[in-house]
Amino acid sequence: MTGGATVGDGDPNPFWKFSVRCWRQPEVEASCLRLQVDHGLNPNLLLFACWAAAEGLALEPGALAESPAGDWHRNVTAPLRAARSEARRLAPDAENCRQALREAELEVERVEQRLLYRHREQLTAPGREAGGELAALNLKEYVRASACAEGPALHDCVMRLLETCFAEADPAEMREILEESPGTEPGPV
Repeated sequence: MTGGATVGDGDPNPFWKFSVRCWRQPEVEASCLRLQVDHGLNPNLLLFACWAAAEGLALEPGALAESPAGDWHRNVTAPLRAARSEARRLAPDAENCRQALREAELEVERVEQRLLYRHREQLTAPGREAGGELAALNLKEYVRASACAEGPALHDCVMRLLETCFAEADPAEMREILEESPGTEPGPV
């Protein structure tokens, strides 16, 4: 989702509505953008992992990388985001241009989220208890599949996202899930 853009929630997609509701919380926006800038993670996939958990859906291992939304992100969303960033650097006084790019970026993110929602059955598996622990498992799966370097800074940022989106969940349990070594069987969810 685009930082600083006005996000409307008139879209009927439940995932988009969840994202808009979460994005309006400053900690969610800040965490997603920090994870994007510092770790190369996609805010839409971070939010999808959280939305899926809220619906009781576990991410299928590696499925996000193969989704049609991944192609859309690589070929449309990311280049548009890069163009907006370059416009800010090259023409700091071209606010109208940057605003038009922000609005276009928001629309391509909406399409990306629509693609994720449309393909949710191929990306997730039902049968888990909805909530923060499942969100921690989903985010851990996404981070693992993205092959970004894990460490305390990444885990702290993911925890801020989890604690904001899933305030009712036990932070200690979510952190334990995030920090478990690969191959360790997580506790019951």
